[in-house]
Amino acid sequence: MADWINTFDGDIQLTGPISDEQLAEIPAKRGVFLLLAGGGRPIVMLTAADMRARLRNRLRNPDPQERRKIPDLQAITSRVMWKHAPSHFETDLLFLELARQIWPKGYTSLVAFKPAWFV
Repeated sequence: MADWINTFDGDIQLTGPISDEQLAEIPAKRGVFLLLAGGGRPIVMLTAADMRARLRNRLRNPDPQERRKIPDLQAITSRVMWKHAPSHFETDLLFLELARQIWPKGYTSLVAFKPAWFV
């Protein structure tokens, strides 16, 4: 088992579309969440100002009439893990630290390095 799994605050297993009860377990706060496929393979890691709302949008049942530019992740997601971060800066730092742990060889391609406006 990977060491980074113990870094997260919580997780839920999914067997189908995410239910309202499962969504209620996820904090409606700022943080980072990771979607995992079967076998614990990471699919995508995202930051959010409200993790519950962002997950609701990412894992909702897609409307066949609606053309979406983002892939349907609910079909392949078997587990959701999250970590709360109190501020925007800490969310970005947490994302960087987790990306470095989960994808040690390729995390630099996942992180957008922008000029620091506050320097």
